[in-house]
Amino acid sequence: MDLGLGLPQFGSLADPAAVRAVSLEAERLGYSSLWALDRPLASGAALDPIVALTMAASVTERIRIGTDALIGPLYSPLLLARTAASLDRLSDGRYTLGLGLGASSADYAAVGVPSNNLQARIEQMLEVMARVWRDEIVEIETTREQIPPTAIAPKPRGRRVPLLLAEHTPAGLERIARRADGWATSGLPTAEMVAKWAEIRRIAAQYGRDPESLRLVVRADVKLSITGLGGHRREFVGSIAQVRDDIERIREAGAHELILDLHSTASTASGLLDLAGTLDRGRQLCAA
Repeated sequence: MDLGLGLPQFGSLADPAAVRAVSLEAERLGYSSLWALDRPLASGAALDPIVALTMAASVTERIRIGTDALIGPLYSPLLLARTAASLDRLSDGRYTLGLGLGASSADYAAVGVPSNNLQARIEQMLEVMARVWRDEIVEIETTREQIPPTAIAPKPRGRRVPLLLAEHTPAGLERIARRADGWATSGLPTAEMVAKWAEIRRIAAQYGRDPESLRLVVRADVKLSITGLGGHRREFVGSIAQVRDDIERIREAGAHELILDLHSTASTASGLLDLAGTLDRGRQLCAA
């Protein structure tokens, strides 16, 4: 299982120097990836996820980068496809695009985008983006876009930018199985996650896709305490030892990648790096 790290984007952590320092140190420590979130209404400072990832890519050589996840319908699919292809090129193929539908209608209202018919809209977006990435001459019409025959570049290095979808509904799971390269998830109890992942793999096989080609990427909102917690402890909340146990549990559940989000614990970039180093010393958990 690969181990990823959330970039410092929000509040007191939102600083270009912090993004640079964390990116460099995460690569030195051996982390596999760096990830950015999309929170349009985050209180206080909030760095744009694509801009933060562009900086991360510019100061590193090996580590992968990704969005987990952009709220897809807030964006023009044509412009997002161009941005994603550009970042794919600028990072030498290290970028993974994660898309979701968001969890709050307030995000949609804030940017003046309708929040109805989101299932249909994400399907339209994925089709537009697929055409932009694939076709030499792009021509497509949706209920919102009209693209006349046009040569659009740049194209991704591969057939498309690697795509994760962050959805949990039955329709979303079917879409992941049919159209995506993997599932980005967070906040689900492990047993529920395992059941949904099995369903995605089952549906993928029905579509003639190889379930082994799909990736399960889990984001953990880590909240560390000085001592261990008892009772009905939420996963990734507790002592270092308890969080390491949670990491092992996710590995055993079949996750391909675990993203450690330390925003809820670290108050400074140096604190985030200290925690990342401490958790990294348990990387033997992720080696299997």
